[in-house]
Amino acid sequence: MTLANGNLVAVFNNSNTTTANNQQLAVVCKPSGSSPAGTAHMNCGSPSKVGDDASSGAPTCNFGRGPEPCIPGAFIRTNDFPRLAADPGGQLVSVWQDFRGGELDIQVSRSNDGGQTWTTAARPANPDTGFDHYMPAVDVVKGSNGRFGVSYYRTAQVPNEAANASTTVFAPGQPGVQATASQYVLAGGRGLNTPLAARAISPMFPPPSGNQAGFNGDYSSLVLVGDTAHPLWSDTRNTAPAGQVATVPAPEEDIFTDSLDLPGR
Repeated sequence: MTLANGNLVAVFNNSNTTTANNQQLAVVCKPSGSSPAGTAHMNCGSPSKVGDDASSGAPTCNFGRGPEPCIPGAFIRTNDFPRLAADPGGQLVSVWQDFRGGELDIQVSRSNDGGQTWTTAARPANPDTGFDHYMPAVDVVKGSNGRFGVSYYRTAQVPNEAANASTTVFAPGQPGVQATASQYVLAGGRGLNTPLAARAISPMFPPPSGNQAGFNGDYSSLVLVGDTAHPLWSDTRNTAPAGQVATVPAPEEDIFTDSLDLPGR
């Protein structure tokens, strides 16, 4: 992401740790020179820690490529890649999902110095429990002194998900797997005051099936214009005719957006 002062900030997931859990890191670069002249340099500093990424014990499924991170109830792949948003004044917000609480929750970290140092919120962004919350998007309300929004998916956990995740590769036919409905959620707040105020903005929708099974996109998106949120996501509320997704009528993945007041103040 390019800041107003021309610096570049990148956040990324780092798995080269000495513990079982990953970390989210950030690097700040100050580009100089000219690429055509051969004098361009990124001038990146050393990475700084954005926050812990507690991935140990998180659920996995096999979609034909071997075990990989997943949402058992929806039976779709997922990831813990961080997302980043910036205020023109140099305040940054990063969000990601991890399993530190025995469910996938949305974590929040902020930087007030252009990405040099970070402080993580004490609690997740999502206010509810008993769900996996995943694939978040983030944006900030420009000039609002710390107000920001997060949007994400949520799916109820399957029976004994946390207890079995370390030893089980989840598969259809197990209780709740590929049999649990999901929703898309919009949340808003200020600073590091978590959990955020949140509301579901989609109907409940079923897991993907047929030739779309195992996948519901890898990202969603959120743009804030003042206090108005413009989320973008995919869901399966609609049904495709026989032969399009499966041999019988089946849920179809479509793209949706809306224009909504951002929750929280």
